[in-house]
Amino acid sequence: MGKSVARLEQHLGVRLLPQSTRRISLTDDDERFYERCRQIIKAVHDAETMMLQAKATPRSRLRVSLPTIGYRFLLPALHEFTARYPEIDLELDFNDRLVDVIEGASTPRSAAAHWAIRN
Repeated sequence: MGKSVARLEQHLGVRLLPQSTRRISLTDDDERFYERCRQIIKAVHDAETMMLQAKATPRSRLRVSLPTIGYRFLLPALHEFTARYPEIDLELDFNDRLVDVIEGASTPRSAAAHWAIRN
């Protein structure tokens, strides 16, 4: 530790941690330097935390197609879903058409609502 402090003192051109025979004390400059370094380390930690949380947060567009009767079952859960996953762009299509998921073609049975939910 002593060599590290000596190198830092030489680099900064100041005397850090003035020592007496029995104790080490901080000068006002030492206190300010320490506080600034602590803030920098906290900022780096906060940036890392932000990136880890961003990676863990689901974000995308989710398209859901349901029969028109499905809105009665889905609507009560929408508020909780959008609050829990604010980065999801949810598109709901309530209609009674048959969908060929392989070909992507649909056969309309009746007209219905198309809802886009964005936060």
